[in-house]
Amino acid sequence: MKAIIVGGGLAGSSAAFLLRESGWQVKIIESTDQIGGRAYTVAKQGYLIDTAASAMATSYTSYFEMAEKAGVSDRIVPASPWVGFVRDFKVHEMDMRRIQWSGVWTRLLSFRGKLGLLKLFKDAFLARSKGMLNYNDLGKAAPIDVESASTYALREFSKEINDYFCDPVVRVMLLADGDKVSKVEFFSGVANVLDETMCSMRGGQQSFAQLLAKDAEVVLNSKVTLVKENENQVAVSWGGIDGPVTEIADVCVVASHLHTAVDICPDYSDVLTPLNRRMRYTRALSVAIGATVKVPTKSFMVFVPACEEKNIATLFLEHNKCEDRAPVGHSLLTAYFEEAASEACWHMSDEELIEHTLTYLYKLFPVLRGNIDMTHVKRWDTALPLMEIGGYGEVALLNERLKTGSRIQFAGDYRSGAGQNTAVDFGMKAARNIIETYEAQLSSCE
Repeated sequence: MKAIIVGGGLAGSSAAFLLRESGWQVKIIESTDQIGGRAYTVAKQGYLIDTAASAMATSYTSYFEMAEKAGVSDRIVPASPWVGFVRDFKVHEMDMRRIQWSGVWTRLLSFRGKLGLLKLFKDAFLARSKGMLNYNDLGKAAPIDVESASTYALREFSKEINDYFCDPVVRVMLLADGDKVSKVEFFSGVANVLDETMCSMRGGQQSFAQLLAKDAEVVLNSKVTLVKENENQVAVSWGGIDGPVTEIADVCVVASHLHTAVDICPDYSDVLTPLNRRMRYTRALSVAIGATVKVPTKSFMVFVPACEEKNIATLFLEHNKCEDRAPVGHSLLTAYFEEAASEACWHMSDEELIEHTLTYLYKLFPVLRGNIDMTHVKRWDTALPLMEIGGYGEVALLNERLKTGSRIQFAGDYRSGAGQNTAVDFGMKAARNIIETYEAQLSSCE
């Protein structure tokens, strides 16, 4: 039996791995020059730079399950349990293992702000206890998808909580300010990430997808133009260095961005288009800075408030995430620009983006000045899916309408909250749908 996978990111490579394990012949068609998608790692001057997908929480059950199946669990290492929140250019650190108590004792917020923080945690964990914040199925959160994260915080608490906690958390998750992001995403982050241990993949986040896809046939630099079911087969057409190609397979997993799926799967346009109208993909800029000194913080992630720095949404201190990301005694910091700032700054030169990043970093960590030995800029033209407020109802409808027994299966993080775990989860589900369907057919023929 033959399967063609459209897209070689985490969703596509996860589907490919499970299908190969079940004896399928698998071919991955990838539009770029390498496997990994947004899990993209660059090796430069002794540093390993994760330019997009950066870390996983222990709540990422599908990711960990797939790592176990692939025999690479030993490559997953815990990051520092500390995160930092910036106020007045000072990093206030909190322990994610006891985030509620860290919130009580932090000097980030006033006493009134801390009281509000306790209620916020209560609201988020109550929603999770009701099954609304399953990270792999945020469609269940549609009943509370009625307002933005900032609207919720300003109404229920104060400007202080919105500016120095709510908005920075949202900016880390989706690289977008809190007024653009649903309360659902914010609650999910608080309940599913902030109270979890964070981890990373030794060798870079991209290495996981590459390991999963290593035994599949991979066609790179090839853009799929049409996926069409014909009788008992699927025809997949693409263009690459050898010109246009059409190949027949028994099944196809479409593990692309949603708008691409709409374009190449005309038979599913009526199913996919409603969600596509409610969601857009943002651009993103990341700037990595390597330094010959260690910055004075144990946090691996720093939440940056828009009220103090509009352009840079978050910082990852990669050397506190995994020891292989920077040479011994060095620091590696990656700054991610907020989505509107990425759009506005898109055509700036690398030098201008680096200069802006360093101007802010020097305010936070003066020790960096005069000690920079590496810089790297990455532009993501299609980065994260950003849902309109109220869009999770469409997610639920899409997941209901897509049939588990179809020859064409859809996988991607647009089917729930954006992230590595969702991509892996829906890649696994697509493969399992195919395997179970064909096993049932074989059984009925015997």
